[in-house]
Amino acid sequence: MLTPRKFTTSRSPVTTAKTIRANWNLPSVPARNSKRKVFLQWAIPTTSVPKALLACGWFPRKQVTVPARSSVSGLTQGGEGAWHIALHHPDRFAAAEIGAGTVSRTAQRPGLTPYQLATLRIWENISEWALNIHNLPLAGHDGENDPGQLESSLRARAQLEKEGFPSVGDPDYLRSQGAPGLWMVSKETGHGTSPLVRQRLDAFLKEHGDKGQISPDHIRFLTYTTRYNRSYWVSLDGLEKHYERAEVDAQRTDGGASYDIKTKNLTRLVLCETEHARQIKIDGQTLKVKAGPEITLDKNGRAWKVARNGPERGLHKTHALQGPIDDAFLDPFLLVRPTGKPWNNDVNEQALRTMARFDRMWGRYFRGHPFAKDDKDVTEADFAKYHVVLFGDPGSNKWIAKTIGKLPVKWTQQSVTLGGQIFPSNENYPAMIYPNPLNPAKYVVLNTGLTIDDRGYNGDYGTPLWGDYAIVKVKPDAAVPEMLTAGLFDEHWQLVK
Repeated sequence: MLTPRKFTTSRSPVTTAKTIRANWNLPSVPARNSKRKVFLQWAIPTTSVPKALLACGWFPRKQVTVPARSSVSGLTQGGEGAWHIALHHPDRFAAAEIGAGTVSRTAQRPGLTPYQLATLRIWENISEWALNIHNLPLAGHDGENDPGQLESSLRARAQLEKEGFPSVGDPDYLRSQGAPGLWMVSKETGHGTSPLVRQRLDAFLKEHGDKGQISPDHIRFLTYTTRYNRSYWVSLDGLEKHYERAEVDAQRTDGGASYDIKTKNLTRLVLCETEHARQIKIDGQTLKVKAGPEITLDKNGRAWKVARNGPERGLHKTHALQGPIDDAFLDPFLLVRPTGKPWNNDVNEQALRTMARFDRMWGRYFRGHPFAKDDKDVTEADFAKYHVVLFGDPGSNKWIAKTIGKLPVKWTQQSVTLGGQIFPSNENYPAMIYPNPLNPAKYVVLNTGLTIDDRGYNGDYGTPLWGDYAIVKVKPDAAVPEMLTAGLFDEHWQLVK
């Protein structure tokens, strides 16, 4: 696994701001705090910037090392990454300046299943997340003669207008009313930035970099997954249905004593900075609360109640434990090789080919091979630290043998049963993600790495293809098995009936 290493600073060629550049090969040193605004320029060896950064452990809240005056900036493929980083994490930056960035058209691909279309709403509908600009000053721009790349800004602006924030001004220099959106077009320019727009962008970044971040009293935030669930003092920790739009409109008044909150598609909401809270009105219901650093609210049916702080009891899809399979590879993970005698040699060999392909593709495009161990060498500390990715079958991998009885699939030497479907186990086996029965705070993954196709490693988007689970069939001499059936678990990690 790659991890953020050392940061070096240099002067930006277009501003007096400092540049933070990530170097992935030097000893780990935190970035120094600075009162000056900062551009983040990512030295990431893939066009899939958000996934690479998250796989490196960059954005988990306890690991953030950039100061509160940071700005995120990107152009072209860097712009595509910046759209994702900014709108998924609107509370991490003082401002965002984004040029170009392609628009995903994967949804137009024929033959996609409902569960594949659902997971497109994680990364491939980013303009639909434009409401999150409400709490993040963002400037979108591109050249007048670059319509394909300019489309990303046009779509985000149109979505923000649809949310109730109209744009005013000249066609090449528009401001959103009621939200800090700024939209610019470089006249008579192709894929780039004109001197006039560059000057305006620098002024925008300086203004918000000098102000820095301030915790707002009014938050508008939406998400489609609990992976990206936080903005300042609100966390959307439970959804009624993943990959459907979930949102919160939260205002605090009287010095933080009173809250007025409206929600959609939520079952669990966590508020922080609540040391002065006395009353919360949520979806028309009034709750008296006890002030403290954090307040958790649960919804049962139509009624909200104050709940115990901390992780929710039982199995629930929640932040960083919601799938799909590919989600496991956004955090530290460990590949576990089988060393025992397999039940079925063909299945075991296919699993090993799949593991080898994943290691090869990850190393080629992300330039760092995943950590891997033999099953006999895995320790309790590994289960505490990593999502574990187990390859083989219950005969060859002792950890599959220890966990399979607690997963929603039955696997014997004769058959694999998933729901009402039965498959012979001499050539079929499960590939899936699930909260690890040996440590439910982490995932266990069976017999797969990223489920994206080869072009997804070096393309604009890596589209998850197998959902939360799949039954796959041995394909002799092929690295990727044949997928027979796949889908998504419900919000309690159960098969949908």
